[in-house]
Amino acid sequence: MERIGPFLNAKDAAAYCCFTYTHFARLRATYKLPRYAPNRNRYAQSDLEKWMKDPTCFMNEDKAPIHRVFQKIEVRG
Repeated sequence: MERIGPFLNAKDAAAYCCFTYTHFARLRATYKLPRYAPNRNRYAQSDLEKWMKDPTCFMNEDKAPIHRVFQKIEVRG
């Protein structure tokens, strides 16, 4: 059986992953991390460890990372 707990709120989960809370909130939009508790506001530490080892295992197919291509613009003056 897989270990699930302990459970962390979003602020503590961000600190556990060494992210700021704002950056962690942006990442939650890209990755579909399982949430627990009645309000679905807790993250399992074991899921966070798994996500840090292999982020693609929780990839949200609807919101894949955007890879922008920048074009060099020539400025004439």
